[in-house]
Amino acid sequence: MGGTTQTVDKNQAVNSLVNSSNSTSGATTGATSASGTTNPWAPAQPFLSGILAQLQGQLANTSLTPQENAAIGGLAGSSGYISQFLPQTTDLANALLAGGDAQAQAPMISGAYQQYRGELNPYLQTSFLDPRSTPGFSDALAATNADITNQVNGMFAGAGRDLSGLNQQALARGLS
Repeated sequence: MGGTTQTVDKNQAVNSLVNSSNSTSGATTGATSASGTTNPWAPAQPFLSGILAQLQGQLANTSLTPQENAAIGGLAGSSGYISQFLPQTTDLANALLAGGDAQAQAPMISGAYQQYRGELNPYLQTSFLDPRSTPGFSDALAATNADITNQVNGMFAGAGRDLSGLNQQALARGLS
């Protein structure tokens, strides 16, 4: 679990410039390294040893019970019946690999799709999705537009400025 690692002392480059008599020597470059062993699992080893010691006492209990042996024997015994389904399984696999007889289902699928389209057709028309074509909503919208038009035009007519550019602009803003 141990290993070796390489560490670099960042202060060593500074310390190498100063010799033993505290005088500065010539500039040296390069990194020096020291190697040592590390053991990252050292704090966890007592716990792991305890777990392994507890498991060693339980190794005798790992054998199968009689009920488990009987279940495995039953599965092994019933696996002999698989061979009687082999011809049908082979025929099915061959049919699926050859296209699965999908073309035989095409008329039924096409009919179902046409029926689906026919039933959804009224809901997917643009007129169905336009809220102005809804009977109750279109009447309420028309009444609101008429009220806005009468109010805006009445104010501008009272001021003598009906049909002016500002009247048209105010009416357009009111209706939008």
